[in-house]
Amino acid sequence: MKHKTVSAIAAPLCGAILLFTASPAAFAASVPPALPKTAEPASDEEQRAAAFSAMTGQLQTNLDELEIDIKGTVVDEDGKPVENVRLEIRYEKPVLPYMTDNKYEVERRVVSGDFEIKKKGFNDVELKFSNQEYFLETFHFHAGFGMGENEENTLKQPALRVVLEKRLPTAEISDLQREKLEYNLSRKRKTYCDLDGAVSGKNGNGQVKMVSIPLDEKPKAGKYLELDFQRDEHGEIVTREFPGVVDQKGESPKYPAVYIFRLHSDDPEDGMIVMEDGGYLKDHPFDGKPIADRQAYQKRSREENKIVDDEWKKLRPLERRFEAPKDGYTLKEVSIPVEELLLITGSGKSFSVHWRGGYRWMWFRCGNHYGKFSVMCGEAGTSSGVNLGALNDKLECFFYLELYLNLKPGDTNLRSFF
Repeated sequence: MKHKTVSAIAAPLCGAILLFTASPAAFAASVPPALPKTAEPASDEEQRAAAFSAMTGQLQTNLDELEIDIKGTVVDEDGKPVENVRLEIRYEKPVLPYMTDNKYEVERRVVSGDFEIKKKGFNDVELKFSNQEYFLETFHFHAGFGMGENEENTLKQPALRVVLEKRLPTAEISDLQREKLEYNLSRKRKTYCDLDGAVSGKNGNGQVKMVSIPLDEKPKAGKYLELDFQRDEHGEIVTREFPGVVDQKGESPKYPAVYIFRLHSDDPEDGMIVMEDGGYLKDHPFDGKPIADRQAYQKRSREENKIVDDEWKKLRPLERRFEAPKDGYTLKEVSIPVEELLLITGSGKSFSVHWRGGYRWMWFRCGNHYGKFSVMCGEAGTSSGVNLGALNDKLECFFYLELYLNLKPGDTNLRSFF
């Protein structure tokens, strides 16, 4: 077998030599083109650069092919077309290849009733409809272009219906914006929202205000809103533990089981109503068990983030509800369980506890004054990550408070320019 292989190689080689001797031109015509020199293997850096170039090239192609195609109509609450509406269109797209910056284009026009928008090469668009007689309405549409799984494309809207809400007379409103409703064991202090001055006029300017006092001191106001916890018959904070979560000492940290927002008033008709029977993360899937597997954690995070986004879209517009109910203020306190606030991940003794969630909008009645407020999870910090939000002498927690109160007794109108 070995001899046969050598002969098979030698025979054509000898023929090629004879051809070359007789006629160099004939040899050149007879011999197949020489094989190219074998290239040296590409380095890891060159391979990465080539892969990056191919990927960004494809992303650019995908982005260039995206098309914004929106047709719609602007009407009032009775379904009649609205004239002379200012429409601001903000187009946005990432700058490739590194996507560390975005490119924007802004277009402004005036529309009456029907409108149409067409543009290519952008993956994000925001529409703002405004008229001085109506409240601003904003829409946001987006599309992925090959950067992740299950990307949703909402850039095509064949029948967008924009309903503008008429601006009615505004009321004299006392308001708070992102004030901290706090309970601080580290500094042994807490803050409460004093409503007395606003409903009685005692403080002159008729404004609600935040007051900081020691933890063991009772608020001097007769009507106020405070942050507290669920407590047992001895006045101690009821706690909650999570399976498998331990701190650096190998002990299970305890968390306040329920956060309470309590309205104090000597009027039996005063109280609260939770808008839409719930709030942020109403269907929170977290069951208190930590997840060590990274893929399982990412999957749950995506599920939770979708719930967060859906609930946020549904509940945030509640701030645009301006007419408070006249009756039904039976709740004296509203609670948020700790499961809505904490997300626990990790393995072994390396657990990370994140403070998140907790969102509510409430109507309230206080001293025959009507208002609304929201609380949103702010922060809970301690000396170590695993004890974030845990009940110990280092606990520092607060919620952001947003509040609107009509200063005219009996008036349920909560419209303002805020």
